[in-house]
Amino acid sequence: MGSRPLPLLPGYAVITDIPMSFNKRHQFEIRDGIPVTDVVEHRALDRPIATADRVPREHPPMVESADIADKWSKKIPHRDRKEIPLSKKPAWMVYDNHVLRFNAYFREAVHECAGEASRVRRCTLFFYLADDSIHVEELRDHSSGMQQGLLVKRHQIPFSPERYVLVGDLAKIGAEISIYGKTLRITDADPFTRRFLSSALGIDLGVAEPTPIDEFHAK
Repeated sequence: MGSRPLPLLPGYAVITDIPMSFNKRHQFEIRDGIPVTDVVEHRALDRPIATADRVPREHPPMVESADIADKWSKKIPHRDRKEIPLSKKPAWMVYDNHVLRFNAYFREAVHECAGEASRVRRCTLFFYLADDSIHVEELRDHSSGMQQGLLVKRHQIPFSPERYVLVGDLAKIGAEISIYGKTLRITDADPFTRRFLSSALGIDLGVAEPTPIDEFHAK
């Protein structure tokens, strides 16, 4: 029946290109042991002849490239090297790995509890001098019934619509700073922070402020 011609009736289409091979298709071709795609076979006559007048203008001569490579490959003697003055170095280089640490706390209202009205939550505020970014971690208090840990991820905290929080905004015992609806009060700082503020900015933080005790911790 396959050898008999099919009638060409109006409204019917006859498919003649019936596939005879049903092998699994593949996407890669192996060239020099490496699987590649979009392999295009070129014959020798199809390749353009490389002549001097047909070299693209955007490619510099090989002599200039060799001269540049030889120039930059020469080693500079140690005596000719100059160190960048400290005053001309960027902040991210001068203050790399310099972090100020402040102790702080904020109050959070406690609802539906007759024994307490608010909870004092102690935090540690880290100020990175390299980029003026801040991250805040809350000290873990066992059996508090509240989510604790990382409070604010490291980024620049907005102080006002015009600028971000700077180290001068924190360099005072009793200073208060609002971070996303929470008002943190600075109570103390570590020894490195005190030395840095005293030597670099001439600021003496003074005596540390005690953290108040709420009804939950007073029990």
